Amino acid sequence: MQFIVLWLMLFGLGVSAAEPIFEVVQSKTSGLDFRFESGTRGKFDLPEIMGGGMAAADFDGDGRLDLFFCQGGMIEAEAGITDPPCRWYRNQGQMQFKEMKVGSEGPSYAMGAWPADFDEDGKVDLFVTGWRGWKLYRNKGEWQFEDVTSSLGSEALKWSTAAVWTDFNGDRHLDLYVGGYVEYDPSRAPFCAAPDGARDYCGPEDFVVVPDRLYYGDGKGHFRDVTKTVGIDNHYGRTLGAIAADFNQDGRLDLFIANDGTANNLFIQNQEQGFVDKAIESGVAFTSSGEALAGMGVAAMESIDKPGVDLIVTNFYDRGTVLFQYRGKGFFEDLSRRSGLGLLSRKYNGFGIVSDDFDGDGNLDVVQVNGHVLSRERLGTPVKMRPLMMARNGDGTFQERSHKEFPISSLEIQGRGLIKADFDKDGRMDLLMTRLDGEPILLKNVAKGGKTVKSKRTSVFGGSYLSGVVADRVR
Repeated sequence: MQFIVLWLMLFGLGVSAAEPIFEVVQSKTSGLDFRFESGTRGKFDLPEIMGGGMAAADFDGDGRLDLFFCQGGMIEAEAGITDPPCRWYRNQGQMQFKEMKVGSEGPSYAMGAWPADFDEDGKVDLFVTGWRGWKLYRNKGEWQFEDVTSSLGSEALKWSTAAVWTDFNGDRHLDLYVGGYVEYDPSRAPFCAAPDGARDYCGPEDFVVVPDRLYYGDGKGHFRDVTKTVGIDNHYGRTLGAIAADFNQDGRLDLFIANDGTANNLFIQNQEQGFVDKAIESGVAFTSSGEALAGMGVAAMESIDKPGVDLIVTNFYDRGTVLFQYRGKGFFEDLSRRSGLGLLSRKYNGFGIVSDDFDGDGNLDVVQVNGHVLSRERLGTPVKMRPLMMARNGDGTFQERSHKEFPISSLEIQGRGLIKADFDKDGRMDLLMTRLDGEPILLKNVAKGGKTVKSKRTSVFGGSYLSGVVADRVR
């Protein structure tokens, strides 16, 4: 009997009416004909497996969320050939989009995109991270964007990834955190091999770390680098995910950083010392077994039994997504095993991740897109993987949604970015996911349970994987 109950919990059979929660909107209907180009050339270059970011924001002020897609491109420049541009799409309503020729094409080999009105003129601007630089665009209106990257100084990070816009210092102006990854030169990349001796992608530990940055803004479009003066000192981490919230419930915004292969950071803010890394003391630096995560994507869920948020961090294949549940007074506990989340996600290499009450049943769900970063299909390890949708029960355990509830879970992709947003303004959160060398996948929320059940909300900024929404809060 106990075996049957566990089996039902893990696979979600017989638990719900199994009505579809999402349906795919085909590209010929949506108009989203973008295709991410990894630029693969058979030399196992690290950037080609790391891209796929995007942004959703109302760039033209018509009340509908528009889209920006980061584009990859060539690994090494070739004479007479230019990088493919990033692309913008205007939301025309009814889940239909039209490409806009904006002229602001993003940095060379863009990574992630992060919208915000940093100059406080009522129009949403955009910051784009990249492997070979970054771009900061000021929205001038009428789909015109001005390149104001120089306001961040003359030296961009060699490879920038995650970012967070929020008011860290409480002056009511937006500040900007930018995560750094590694230094990668394709002409000097080492030879890395799989267990059978065949060439494979190298890991982040094979390259020099790129430190993070923090800029304080003045609300007028000017920024000041305060990285060292406020204590954001991440010289050993390789950042891929970042999220800001008041993690210790003291009224100040803190910063959690998911690093790839090294300990996570949890920078807690206080008036006397600025930011202090409390990841080890708080219990979020490593898993309960003492392992560092290959932290790609990060999400936050409202805690079940107390004010605050729980942290969810996607992880490497065969390790499982990690749940750090908030226990109060700034402490977290790794409940990945006890909750069932780690087991459900173990055979997946996770990237983008979001949480919401997608079907309006009062319980939060988690959606995660997956895809490997190694080339080992010949050894029995898949590269393309299906997305997961998991429901959190009232007792804190998780169960996977059925294929009928989440039909896209039968499609194997090399997934990367993921955002939740109400694209059709019907009060239900839709989904958009990106994949390498393929078109994005738009999912319309068709749940019959009605709009999302309202609950107490904790402000959260950033999250998922390389993909930003202009306003995202934990539900």
